[in-house]
Amino acid sequence: MTMSILKRYKKYKSMKKCVQISLTICFLFFQNLCLSNNLIILKIDSYHNKHPLRQDSIKLKNLITSKDTTIYFPKNIFELLVKSKKENPEVVIPENKIVVSQNPYRQVTKIGFKIPRKIRVSVSITDMSGRTLAVDRFMSESGTHFYEVAGGKNNVYIIHVQMGTRILSEKFLGLSDMKNIYLKKIEEEETEEDEPRTFFEIDETDSLQITSYATDLDGNPFINEKIIHPNESQIIRFDKFSTYKCLVLMYHKITPGPANDTYERAISDFINDLNYIKNKGYKVIPIEMLDDIYKGNLGLPGNSIVITFDDGFTSDFTLAAPALKQRNMPATFFIVPGWISSEPGYMTWAQVWLLSQEKDSSNRNLFHIGSHSMTHSFLLDMSSQMTPQQYQAFLDYEFGISAAEIKDVTGQQKLFFSLPFGNGANNLQIINTAKKFSYNGIRTSIWNSFTESDLNIWVIPSLPILDFTDIKIIDDYFK
Repeated sequence: MTMSILKRYKKYKSMKKCVQISLTICFLFFQNLCLSNNLIILKIDSYHNKHPLRQDSIKLKNLITSKDTTIYFPKNIFELLVKSKKENPEVVIPENKIVVSQNPYRQVTKIGFKIPRKIRVSVSITDMSGRTLAVDRFMSESGTHFYEVAGGKNNVYIIHVQMGTRILSEKFLGLSDMKNIYLKKIEEEETEEDEPRTFFEIDETDSLQITSYATDLDGNPFINEKIIHPNESQIIRFDKFSTYKCLVLMYHKITPGPANDTYERAISDFINDLNYIKNKGYKVIPIEMLDDIYKGNLGLPGNSIVITFDDGFTSDFTLAAPALKQRNMPATFFIVPGWISSEPGYMTWAQVWLLSQEKDSSNRNLFHIGSHSMTHSFLLDMSSQMTPQQYQAFLDYEFGISAAEIKDVTGQQKLFFSLPFGNGANNLQIINTAKKFSYNGIRTSIWNSFTESDLNIWVIPSLPILDFTDIKIIDDYFK
């Protein structure tokens, strides 16, 4: 039993050594191949408002030689083999030697040799056992001759060139997965057929024109060009930024009759607002979409509106939500958890939960619950009344406890924050505290709209809609 185990162990060690030798040979061959060719990788991407587009096609043109090639979706990567004119001004074939050069991207081997005088020549390929696999014979004038070899399924072969009684031989590796070997005589200047490919040969002094064809978010062709002098691998990025803007609307309490306070809005005016937004063609988007836009995962679908409510009044549930749901419009309700189910005029936790469960026509969450802090305090002003340690503990409470209570009730993954009184916009400590408790953004009271390119998710501007506000004012923010 012990002898059997020892034999198997020795056999394992022998096999392991053979595998290591084979891997080393393959690595050295590939390393030599990479060092002998200056390979440059070009990756071409197109974006519309930071949203990656499908590349329909990409055209690469050598402006010096006028040669070009095109690749089509889903490919977007070119491999350039750069030839140095200084180091290799021309192919030099010495006498009494076969020169072998390999192109792993076309999966062919190029064979070159020089004939000193007019003579009958035989070119043949054999495997390592000496079996002839391909042969070509011709009467040749003096000069340099070239052959291309294809096939071979990654085995080692020998090319033989017989000129009279003299025979030259050289080993090479078959590059393609084809089992059979093919031998073809070519002219020195002959190149591969014109066909779509990602591999492209250039000289180091050449200029390349890259033309990208894609379709933008509006369904229109997005065509762009760039001229480069390639000397290193790089990503070529074409960006298109639309003029679309987004405006966040800030409501507070909705009243069944006429408003009694500046921050209130009558239900009749609110319904008129929603109808105006719809008739003007503005896209009403959920606030969570801003996170994806900020990260570059999505683009604005058009000039867009985000509807938000501060404080968590009962009217959010009884008046605002039904009007929004009837029109399939998403909205965000920023609540003060310390007031929920404890202060008159504000929602209960049951109502908050019911809002968070409402679905739109596509069965996605229609309403988002955000935090308006735990106690509705002036967040930045409180810093002057506390020590640094006390102030940070205060911020942790306002952000952390409110986030925990909202997520516990709603089960939401994303969470946004609205600054009470707009106090603390752009403050680094407040922003870092929001990040600490995994908020996705902060809505401020700064009056403005924004484009995708200038969106700062931690300083989201908004426009308050008050008792006296003419809703037509929103048009000014999209000019």
